[in-house]
Amino acid sequence: MTLKRFASRGAAVAAFSILARVTILAIGFVNVLLAARLYGSVATGQIGLTSAMVNLGALLALGGTEMMALNRLSGQDDARPAIFTASLIRIGLGGVMVSLLWAAAVVSGLAEPYHAGLGEVLYAGLPLLIALGALRVFCLEVIRASQSIHLYNVVAVTAAMMPLVFLLAWPLLPGDLSFAWVVALSEAVNVTLIASVVWWHGFGLRIVRLSRADLRATLSELRPFYVSSVSVAVYQLDILLMGFFADPAVLGVYVLASRLANVISLPKNAAGISFAPRVAQLFRNQGQEPAFAYTKRISLFYMPLSLVVFVLLWAGGGLVLGFINPAFVAGKPVLVLLCLAHLVLVLTGYSGQFLLLTGQEKLQQGVFVAASAVMILGIVVLVPVMGTEGGALAVLAGALVRGGVSTYVVRRTFGDGVSVWAVASMLLARRQA
Repeated sequence: MTLKRFASRGAAVAAFSILARVTILAIGFVNVLLAARLYGSVATGQIGLTSAMVNLGALLALGGTEMMALNRLSGQDDARPAIFTASLIRIGLGGVMVSLLWAAAVVSGLAEPYHAGLGEVLYAGLPLLIALGALRVFCLEVIRASQSIHLYNVVAVTAAMMPLVFLLAWPLLPGDLSFAWVVALSEAVNVTLIASVVWWHGFGLRIVRLSRADLRATLSELRPFYVSSVSVAVYQLDILLMGFFADPAVLGVYVLASRLANVISLPKNAAGISFAPRVAQLFRNQGQEPAFAYTKRISLFYMPLSLVVFVLLWAGGGLVLGFINPAFVAGKPVLVLLCLAHLVLVLTGYSGQFLLLTGQEKLQQGVFVAASAVMILGIVVLVPVMGTEGGALAVLAGALVRGGVSTYVVRRTFGDGVSVWAVASMLLARRQA
């Protein structure tokens, strides 16, 4: 295969991956819109809360195992069975830990505010649902690690569509079920589908007997992946904490506003699929200047698009909420605050990701911890007083800390930046040259 043909094939694969990622995000957005339009705020709140609990619990149970599997199973053919076996053991241990934590929360009464949103059966069986979520995430990463990119994208898009199927079929199901069952039934079908794909293809994986030394050596590599996994999990915390203080109907208004505001970051998230590996490669092989230049060029793609979406939602957010369902019009102040939070993250660019990709993991983790602490404290303090507007204000405060501090740290560490100000400076310098 010639270099030109290889490059063309790589570009096609990247384009297909970006399209698949955008499709998955769009399907998730449509799922929430459909729940809000057809079934109202209670359904939206129950589905949003259950999804957040499953995703957060699954990431805590995995503890970075899925990221380690993606990193380690991509090569080292001889070591693949040992890595696969150790990963399954780690997931089992993580599942037991999460189950014990949930049991303690139920016994102590701390989990009682979630009872109404989950329903009786899922309230008692949440650890099983979390286990299904963890297996889904892990098996998807196993497929991706096998370099079967097209297969991974097809399976991931199919899995994203499953809640949509059950929402459309909801009138055919028993009428006394909580809408949380949309998530539960989707997880059951998705795990069956994805695990069957892994079993059918094999990917050279099998369970082997491990010595204690081999198991410890493999699991010792989890620490950096664990931090990254937990940082992803924290993005589910706003809905989870809001569900502790608010009933499903009120939470549903927040969930819909949150999903609408997420559209502002969609161009940035889509561009990030190709951004990360390229920047890491440039920084490693050519130094920081080409890495910064490439990041700023990517920013020129997504920042204008995000600004257009922000203006549309800022000006017409109330109309959009009312069109979806008149019961959600009260969520306009929440939508405005969450739009501002996403605007901050868009304008500060890939500052946090840039630190992670250039070997500054500890700095990035420090910024993340500070921003998460501000958001969590804000939700705990403000939601009982201000309701959903207080939760949105806490998210905005966390975004300001995350975006502002990461921008400052990047500038101080490298002498350059990737925020909107750095991009504007680059354009001004080009014009003057």
